[in-house]
Order: sequence, then structure tokens, then C-alpha cells
Amino acid sequence: MKITQEKLNQVITSHGKWLRREDGGERANLRKANLQGVDLHEADLRDADLRGANLRRANLQEANLNEADLRDTDLRDTDLRGANLQDANLRRANLQEANLNEADLRDTDLRDTDLRGANLQDANLRRANLQDTDLRGADLQDTYLQGAYLQGADLDQTYYQITRIGSRNATTTYCIEKNNVVCGCWNHYRGGTLADFKERVKNIYDNYGEMPNKRYYRQYMAAIEFFEKMAELGKE
Repeated sequence: MKITQEKLNQVITSHGKWLRREDGGERANLRKANLQGVDLHEADLRDADLRGANLRRANLQEANLNEADLRDTDLRDTDLRGANLQDANLRRANLQEANLNEADLRDTDLRDTDLRGANLQDANLRRANLQDTDLRGADLQDTYLQGAYLQGADLDQTYYQITRIGSRNATTTYCIEKNNVVCGCWNHYRGGTLADFKERVKNIYDNYGEMPNKRYYRQYMAAIEFFEKMAELGKE
């Protein structure tokens, strides 16, 4: 049975009281609720329980879902533009054709998630766990992927990652088709071409003769050489 907008607004109001630790407040329990097509624009659902809920074609634009439990939810065709999903659990969620433009997905659990055809333009996926996620047909233009875990992910494009490199033991990601390297906050987390990255490494580390800068320089140059070889193989 579908929850009415009026009932949903009551749940959100009570949840707001719970978040503020006011009397009469109760954590939103929308587990397995039918919320198809509802309007949750700018709703504050931090830490809400939405496991298994049907949110297909719902309006969650700029909603706050920080640390929300969204495991196994149906989010197909859902509007999540600008939504805050930081630290949320979206494991096994269905996000086919969802609009996640400029969404905040930092540190989000997206393991085994279906993101086929999703719009992830300008989305922030820093340190997100995308293990075994299906990203075929997803739009990853200008997506922030610094530190994202992509092992086993199904992608239309080819990504290589080298972990625990440099002074911060960070992750460096290279996309062959885009010729784009993402490493830390370089270029406002958007990265740049492999040639630009190589020049940056030389400017930062090659000017110092002492350790540990020389060690970091060798690490990055070895990574760059690997990326260059993979790019050449990709042309064959």
C-alpha cells in the first residue's frame, strides 16, 4: 500500500524532532514502504531506515540522506540531483537511470549496486565503495572518483588504480578513454591529462634531492609509466 504524501510529511516531521532530540520525535522507519513518485524535495532524512523501500521516480532533489540506510531500495528513474548521500548505505540498490547530477556520495557504500544508465555528472564519489557495481552506460563526465574503490565494477570505460602512493598513501586513478588522471585534490579533484599530471609530479618532487621526496617521485613516475603503457596497449 502506497504511503500518502500527508502521512509521509508526518513521518518526516517526527523524524526531524528525533534528529533534534525533541520530545515526541521518532526515527523514520520507512522500511519496504511504497514511496513511488513521492515528493521528498529537500527532505531531511538523515539516518532514516529506508531499507527495501520503493522510491521509483521519486523526487529526492537536494534531499539530505546522510548516513541513511538505503540497502535494497528501488531508486530507478529517481531524481537525486544535489542530494546528500554521504556515508549512506546503498548496497544492492537499484539506481538504473537515476539522476545523481552533483550528488554527494562521499564514503558511500555502493557495493553490488545497479547504476546502469545513471547520470553521475559532477557527482562526488570520493572514497565511495563501488565494488562489483554495474556502471554500464552511466554518465561519469566530471565525476569525482579520487579514492573510490572500483574493484570488480562493470564499466564501459577502462580505469586503472594504484593505491597507497605518495606522501598521503592515496589512490591515483587513470581513465584511458578520457585520458584523465585523478589524484587527491589536484585541479579541484577533477584531475587532468596524463601529460599534465607528469609535469605536475616533476614540478613538485623532482626539485628536491632529499628523501622522502625522491621516493615519492619514483613512485609516481613508475605509476605514470604503467599508465602510459596501458594507454598504448589500448590503441592496438
